Amino acid sequence: KPRTEIILDTSGSIDDELLKGFIRQLKPMLIDSQLFVGCFDTKFYGFTEIKSNKDIDNFRVVGRGGTDLDVAVRGFTKDDKINKVIFFITNNMFYVNNNNEIYEYKVTNKIPHSQ
Repeated sequence: KPRTEIILDTSGSIDDELLKGFIRQLKPMLIDSQLFVGCFDTKFYGFTEIKSNKDIDNFRVVGRGGTDLDVAVRGFTKDDKINKVIFFITNNMFYVNNNNEIYEYKVTNKIPHSQ
């Protein structure tokens, strides 16, 4: 399976349940990809492999400092064959940088938890 790396902005304004809810929405990716999730604020804290809901429930959100996107970009594995996504939420907006294409979305409510 190909590897997908997702790096979440864990600076101070986003709560753990919102971040875990987002990770739960990625569960369908597990069918076709190995999923690795990491956290960043002004530091990158490494990746954790996500294989199940239990991994999501046990995922430790670390950070809560400022935000340095350069740290996130440098955190990715240096391999062009890996899918790379940065997930960044701020001021009721969230931004996704997916392989150098940036998408902006307005947050209208919390991301639902999937089972």
